[in-house]
Amino acid sequence: MLVAYGSAVGLSAELVLDVTPQPIVNDLTIADLNDDGFPDLVLAHESANQVTILFNEGSEFRTPTRIDGITSPSLIHPLDLDDNGSIDLAVFNEPRSELSVYFSSVDVLFDSAITLSTSGTLNDLADGDFDSDGKTELALSRDGTFAGFSPRHTVQLVASSEGQLSYTGQFLEAIPIFMTSFSDIDNDGDDDILTHAERNYFSVRYGGSDTPLTDRVVLEDGQLEHFLLEDINSDGFEDLISRSYLASEIQVHLHTGSSGFNEPLVYSLGASGGGGVGGSVSTGIPMILHDLDLDGNKDLIAENGKSLSILVGDDGNFAEPLRIETSRDIEKFSIGRLNSDDIPDVAVLLDQGIIETFLGNGLGGFAREEFIQLEASSAFDLSLAIVEGIGTEPGQLIVGRSNPNTVNVYKAGEDGRLGEPTVVQLDFAPSQLEVTEISGDQRDDLAIGGIATQTRMPVVAFMHQEESQDLALQEPVLPLGNSDFGQFIIRDLNSDDQKDIAHVGNLENQLGLALTTWLGTGQGDFGPPRFFELGFIESRFTNFDISDVDSDEALDIVINRVIDNRFNEMDLVAVGGVPREQNDALPREFMYEAHFNALVEQIDELGRQTKFEIDSRNGNVLSTHRVIGKPDAISNGETDDLVTVYSYNSHGLVASMTDPMGRRTEYEYTANGLLELVTVAVGLPEEAARRFEYDAVGNQTASIDELGNRTEYEYDSMNRVVVIREADPDRSGPLTSPVSTFSYDANGNVIQSVDAEGTFNSSEYDSMDRLVATTDQLGNKTSYEYGPDGNLISVTDPLGLVSRNKYDARDRLVESIDPEGGRVEYSYDLSDNLISLVDPVGNETRFSYDSR
Repeated sequence: MLVAYGSAVGLSAELVLDVTPQPIVNDLTIADLNDDGFPDLVLAHESANQVTILFNEGSEFRTPTRIDGITSPSLIHPLDLDDNGSIDLAVFNEPRSELSVYFSSVDVLFDSAITLSTSGTLNDLADGDFDSDGKTELALSRDGTFAGFSPRHTVQLVASSEGQLSYTGQFLEAIPIFMTSFSDIDNDGDDDILTHAERNYFSVRYGGSDTPLTDRVVLEDGQLEHFLLEDINSDGFEDLISRSYLASEIQVHLHTGSSGFNEPLVYSLGASGGGGVGGSVSTGIPMILHDLDLDGNKDLIAENGKSLSILVGDDGNFAEPLRIETSRDIEKFSIGRLNSDDIPDVAVLLDQGIIETFLGNGLGGFAREEFIQLEASSAFDLSLAIVEGIGTEPGQLIVGRSNPNTVNVYKAGEDGRLGEPTVVQLDFAPSQLEVTEISGDQRDDLAIGGIATQTRMPVVAFMHQEESQDLALQEPVLPLGNSDFGQFIIRDLNSDDQKDIAHVGNLENQLGLALTTWLGTGQGDFGPPRFFELGFIESRFTNFDISDVDSDEALDIVINRVIDNRFNEMDLVAVGGVPREQNDALPREFMYEAHFNALVEQIDELGRQTKFEIDSRNGNVLSTHRVIGKPDAISNGETDDLVTVYSYNSHGLVASMTDPMGRRTEYEYTANGLLELVTVAVGLPEEAARRFEYDAVGNQTASIDELGNRTEYEYDSMNRVVVIREADPDRSGPLTSPVSTFSYDANGNVIQSVDAEGTFNSSEYDSMDRLVATTDQLGNKTSYEYGPDGNLISVTDPLGLVSRNKYDARDRLVESIDPEGGRVEYSYDLSDNLISLVDPVGNETRFSYDSR
């Protein structure tokens, strides 16, 4: 065995340890077992059921000490799991899939053991205090197989309590995990978990006592097909309703507020409606909440083979299921009013392109009304929705067809019977229909999502219901981001009572899921997109929703994602949603083009939009448009944007600027490109000019303002300003021009200045040219103190009052404390970008950045 000793300049010496008499070494680790300040070597010998310890005495190791009776140690890790100050040894026994921890005391090493059964193979062991409870936890990285299904790649947390080992938490990755380690990555004082998996994929779970796994929280685990988030018991909190594959039942988790979700209530959907398998995988939405009997409670409707199961709701509880029988297996269904009786009806899409409609009686019962046979190769090509009419007017059945790319609109009569369809041609293949209201007129509109024919990118378009009840296709089609289609939802994301769009899809090459959001204006259009990468390498998902499920006053995204072909995991992911109580404080946003990384659009805190036109040849700004209302366009008749236009000379310097009032400013330069003349209000009675003069090396020696006032600058041999002589106060000659002077030390620091009024100031510096003190003419002194890393840690004013700064291990300012105790706190991301600032009264400003 080779030991290489390090020094300040690298590896300086080697020591070869002969352990050849020992059995094969399967793993080794280093720990100070005898608390002498020197790390000792521990070797694992799986075949011999023993470990070997080589105690380190500084320059050499003692003769190996064997400890027998440690069963099949294929993987070992030292830690103090019982927090008694002595090193324990965690041992993985691969043949038995068991984890054992051999505990030590002050006098005896590894004298007692506790064993815990595991599943699958452990790849790594690590320890830390993830939940900040003051107790050590052991993290197991493993690949396990369950019930004959595909492997799952997990990190499980294990703790010791009352002589037992127990699991305290886990999370999953989509690909095999190589290594796990604990570290306080975000410098918040809590241990975080870093996992390294295949393809150099790294994942971080941020630890803490308040919200363990703050980036991803597993809400439910298993073979989930679909879930809903909705307040079914009218307590103000959205509850979780989930459904599993291959099971004719649903689970209801009632939300209790800050304490999370209750244990699930399980409701049967009844036997499958003949021919199909109850709870079989459906191609559309397998369950919907809707008040069918008009009693103010949400009822649950779920696909169940050749029938729809209806569970009538009562303040969060559900009754035994009723049933709507259909002629074939159900693929998709929709609920809404078709006839004019104000009672919800149901439209069902069956396999082989058959549509059946059922009219409701207001008691939860339905009667078959109509049967439509569509020409379609598969129900996968079809989507379905009911758009309700205005007032008591009949509704319309909408069928999206991705082959060909059309929407068929069937208007219903007062009796609910459908007329001949109106066919609307699309430039994309529709795959999702959502009924919503985005125009502020209280009429149902239709959102249509799918894949664009030309670009193969996801898009959404809207059909607006006009007063005639005709559905008119609106322009433009909205792109949904750089991913596959996935799913979109329409919600109020920022509590402004306007409908917004959220879309989740897989990024290109399955490199994780991405969320894109658009905030609505309430007039049928939307602001620019905001993009969030959600991670989850090689994951797919069945559906998602957005809600404040953890009651922290900020929106979260809940995703039911597919770990492999059979196992799903429902995750809560915090994506920095807009806090609900701050709906009037929108983020300031900036968007850039790809070639020059030039700013092309910004939106301020009040939602005011400014656009920048960029010259594609060189990145120069050609114009800025401060948008008033909607962007100016012939199509909308808008002409009130505030536009500033720029022109450039052959050297790329600004030659002119025309402001929104039409006033032109021109710029002239010297042969060396120095600004020489600025003329404002060219051609107008107010025209005026400002001039600049320079010496041979480019120092500005004079500036002459629009009134002819001349200010002069003098320099020393190092090109440093030593005199500023301002204009004669009355420009008539007799008065003395005000003069300011500056003196420097040998390193170029300003050590003395005298302003035009004769006020004297001096400055002192340390050997590293850092300002350490300033003194004014009255002797008032301000002092500056620095830490060993060069950070300014305190400022003491002339009255002796002290302001202090605190920094983290990466020299980032994390807290400023004023003399009165007021604190400003700063937080950063892993790339050192400032992401939040909290002022002394608790007001928080947040910052977000793009990937560039």
